[in-house]
Amino acid sequence: MTKKILLLAIAILLLNFGVMAFAVSSQYYDGYPLYMQPGETTDTFFTLQNIAGTKNITVKAEIKDGKDILELTDASNIYKVPIGEKTKVNFKITAPSNSEIGDKFPITLTFITITEQGESPVAIGTSIGKGFEVIIGQPSDFVEVPQEKKNYLWVYIVIGVIILLIIVFFVIKKKQIPKTRFIKKK
Repeated sequence: MTKKILLLAIAILLLNFGVMAFAVSSQYYDGYPLYMQPGETTDTFFTLQNIAGTKNITVKAEIKDGKDILELTDASNIYKVPIGEKTKVNFKITAPSNSEIGDKFPITLTFITITEQGESPVAIGTSIGKGFEVIIGQPSDFVEVPQEKKNYLWVYIVIGVIILLIIVFFVIKKKQIPKTRFIKKK
């Protein structure tokens, strides 16, 4: 009985909330960092998306990593993202002038939904962290030496020999089976 009451309470709680789904995208991400030179300044942005949501959302942007090199450039750090829309979060990154080629600086912004408590006594908010690395230098400074191409010829030879042995086995086995003739009954 208590399980039914608990499930009913959870269902009612979930039905009282619309779907609040938002996403954050960027032109830079893990594996695709921003390369800069010492002292260089770059303007870039994250994009907040409310494509799958059923309500307009309000999001607060906070700098988690990179406070010393990142600056939000919009008038406010509160962003409204209407249903089915996208909103840009603009910021400026300034690489330290005393940095050296190969220095890495992580950048992370946390986006926290601001819930407006209406008639519901409970407000549930979500947050998403999005970031990337700023690397001092140019991509060509970090060209990886390609690994030697492995020669898989021996693998193909072994597979071929195994297939050949299987074929020979079945041919020999077939020759050993006595042939039986069917005699038609009159």
